[in-house]
Amino acid sequence: MRLKKAVGYALAASLLLFSAHSCKTPDIKNLESIVYNFSKKKSTFDTYGKNIKYYNFSELPEDLIPKEEVKLPSDLEYGINSCFNRPNIRNPYKFREEVLKEAEKLGYTEEMLKSLSPKEAIFTASRITGSKINYHLVDSDPEFIGKYGTDISSDEYFYIGLGDCDKYRNITIGIFDIMKEINPNLKNVYLSSEMIGGYMDFHAWVSIIIPCKEDIMLCHVDPTFDDNNGKFECEENHIMIKNEGYKAYFYKGIYDYETAYTLFEDSIKKQKNDEFLETLLADASFTLFMESHYKPEFAAERIEKIIQTYEEKGFDDHLDSLLYRAFMIYKETGDKEKAKYYKQRLFKEFPDSYWVKDINKHKK
Repeated sequence: MRLKKAVGYALAASLLLFSAHSCKTPDIKNLESIVYNFSKKKSTFDTYGKNIKYYNFSELPEDLIPKEEVKLPSDLEYGINSCFNRPNIRNPYKFREEVLKEAEKLGYTEEMLKSLSPKEAIFTASRITGSKINYHLVDSDPEFIGKYGTDISSDEYFYIGLGDCDKYRNITIGIFDIMKEINPNLKNVYLSSEMIGGYMDFHAWVSIIIPCKEDIMLCHVDPTFDDNNGKFECEENHIMIKNEGYKAYFYKGIYDYETAYTLFEDSIKKQKNDEFLETLLADASFTLFMESHYKPEFAAERIEKIIQTYEEKGFDDHLDSLLYRAFMIYKETGDKEKAKYYKQRLFKEFPDSYWVKDINKHKK
């Protein structure tokens, strides 16, 4: 059931957001069979539970990476390869050719790439990215948009030589994939987006996922910072190490919202830093909102406590989102009075909120 729900969430999200992320529209005819096949397999939580171990990149123990291929649980495989977590490579043959040319400029022949260790390969992928592109706010620069448009794939940004953080991320992942095809040392190493374990908004970087027999090794690196006089290793503004908040974000990133919420609860109880606590509460409310589609009563029992804690601490940055989620959760349960209460609060306290506009838009 856990896997069935996870892929259901992911496909629903794909249907809503695919155009903004250059994803292909899911085949609706195959939706039920995909969900059914996932439901018969063991999930990541069934396989690993809370055994997700975070390492700083410099301390990543390569000697613990399994030599024999470890099969990914289906929900983890789906999460890693979700179109929201992967680069959009329009011309893979040209991209491979251009990447190998850029690698040679840095002193790496194709033969050398075939034998790099996982850490060497990840660092090299980042360095190739940084040698080719310069940081530029391509999504908001009218001159850039006027010249190149907005429907640009990851490999095209590579050829142009300009990009912001998500372009650095996607290109690094794409380059690593090329090396992975020719380098057997990389078979148990997966690169994906910051969504798998990370929590900071408005920035993008790379997660490294290494499944072992009894646990998963997780690491995060930042190619954008690496190329702009910053640190390659991720720090507290990327990933929540204290109180193991990253485990909740790991499961959130692979669409297992029930597990994610349980882990959010654990981390919320231990969190002493108010800035991190506000983020945890807001993201926990999101997992309840998503879980409410399958377990509305589960979500309803917990959302009010989240809002109460949030307001008791004097937080307000995300309060409109929390009120909206409570309104939607109680709509799912059929509790009209509670839904009305949270909707009225939202409209009264945040009349200019995106969520108010969204509700009004769907009235028409």
